[in-house]
Amino acid sequence: MPIRAEQVYATDPPGFQWNARFKMFGLPLLTGQDTYKDGQGHMFGKLAGLFTDFDARGQELLQGTMVRYLQEMMWFPVAYLSDYITWQAVSDHAADATFTYGGESVTGRLYFDDAGRALSFVSRRYREHQGAYTLETWATPMTEYGTFAGLRLPIAGWGVWQLPDGDLPYVKVRVTELTYNAPIPAF
Repeated sequence: MPIRAEQVYATDPPGFQWNARFKMFGLPLLTGQDTYKDGQGHMFGKLAGLFTDFDARGQELLQGTMVRYLQEMMWFPVAYLSDYITWQAVSDHAADATFTYGGESVTGRLYFDDAGRALSFVSRRYREHQGAYTLETWATPMTEYGTFAGLRLPIAGWGVWQLPDGDLPYVKVRVTELTYNAPIPAF
C-alpha cells in the first residue's frame, strides 16, 4: 500500500515525529504517527480519521523508536557525532553505534563499502505481531545514493525483518526531499 510520509528530526535533544497517510483507491484509509520525544516513544493511528486503530507506548516501543532514530541518523549524519552516540569498530567495513539517552541504550551495526558509504544497518528490535512483542533482527539495506545539501546520502532502501523462517521485507523507502535547519514544528 502506498504511504506518503513526512518526518521531522531534532538532535538536541534527540527526537523525531513521523506523520503518514495511507490511501487505498485514492481514499484516506489510515493516518499514523510515530514519535520519539523526551526519551519516550509513542505510536498512534486512526482509521479513516475517525477510529483509533492503535495507541502504543511502553518499553518495547521505546526500544524500537530509539533503534529507528539511530538508523535514520544517516539522513542527518552530524548527529552521529553527538555525545549520546558511542562507536566501536568491528572490522574494516563494520562498526557498532550505541545511542544512549534518558537512561536507555540501543546498539546497531553499520556496514560500509570501500568508499565509506553505509550499505546496511542491522540491530535487534522489538516487532509487534498479533498483539505480542518479540525481539527480532531488523535490517535496512540501502539500495541507492543521492545528494542533498551537498551531502551524499542513502535515498532508497528497505526495512526488513530477518525472521527465523526467512526475510520479511515490509517497507520500501525513497527519500524525495531533505531540508536542514528548518523551524521545528511543535510535536
